[in-house]
Amino acid sequence: AADQRAPLVPYLKAALFAVIGSWNVWGVHVAVALMLGLAAVLLWLIGRRLGDGKAGLWGAFLFTLINYNLLNPMDAFTAHVGWFLIFFSTLGVWLFAIAFTGGGRWPAVLAGTAFGLSFLCKQPGLLDFGVTLVLSVIIMAAVPNRRRELRRTMILMVAAFAAVFGLTIIYFAANHALHDFFFYAWN
Repeated sequence: AADQRAPLVPYLKAALFAVIGSWNVWGVHVAVALMLGLAAVLLWLIGRRLGDGKAGLWGAFLFTLINYNLLNPMDAFTAHVGWFLIFFSTLGVWLFAIAFTGGGRWPAVLAGTAFGLSFLCKQPGLLDFGVTLVLSVIIMAAVPNRRRELRRTMILMVAAFAAVFGLTIIYFAANHALHDFFFYAWN
């Protein structure tokens, strides 16, 4: 475990240790490997949802190949903030793809929530969220008959993202730790 500046990851690790037992390093490696395996499945599902299952399979294959083979598993599968960011951002993109392809309002809300969690794992999660917003704007410009639907999707995603961040601020403020939250997470 390393790089604990992000506010969400220590809580995720505490939950993980509550399930697998304290100091269970092998269990952490297995949990991270399973989480990355689920991220690979999500990559495949994103490709399928957007009409190119073959690209999704290639994405999942390359993601798995790189993550499982470039580093020693004892180094690669530590529960650091980057893996949690990757998981929640991939989940957010999958949910965005569902919302984008007419999946309704809840996938948009859940996508914003996933990106909010990604951001709370590590700040670059905000950039991942921004990609979906930029894509929405580009698509709205290219396909005018979907503007209203995509605007609603964007509003729901931004509202959910803001709610996750707002609730985090409220939590730390209520525990008299807001200054510490900002210092350790962003200074």
